[in-house]
Amino acid sequence: MTEIEICRIGPGNVMLLDRVGEGVFNDPIEADRLAAYLAFPASMLVVARDRGLIIGQVKAATHLHPDKPADLYVDEVSVAPTHQRRGIARRMLAEVERWARERGCADVWLATGSDNAPAQALYRSFAQSKPCLLYFWGL
Repeated sequence: MTEIEICRIGPGNVMLLDRVGEGVFNDPIEADRLAAYLAFPASMLVVARDRGLIIGQVKAATHLHPDKPADLYVDEVSVAPTHQRRGIARRMLAEVERWARERGCADVWLATGSDNAPAQALYRSFAQSKPCLLYFWGL
């Protein structure tokens, strides 16, 4: 079994996204959109790699407030079907949490639809030892 590498993506290492596994992102990555996303200081992108192939990603955004510390909203968590249920999403979320602390965030917000049982289970297990709120909603 190979070691899965967890990486923060920034303007200096976008070439890591040249090889992306199926089912990791909703659509193909577009260079101009990626550049705009990474240029926005509030954006975070953490990926998981297996032998150079991106097999997971977490997108998140820092929210600044005028009256309290910043917080972080996890926008999306995805792991390729070939690599699910191996703890990769938990490792990526742990890296996002470290990055959020470095940015001075006081909280991390996680949300998913009421019909997304795998995401609910992941978020609950990740947040088990942390004071947090989980919000689920369906439309």
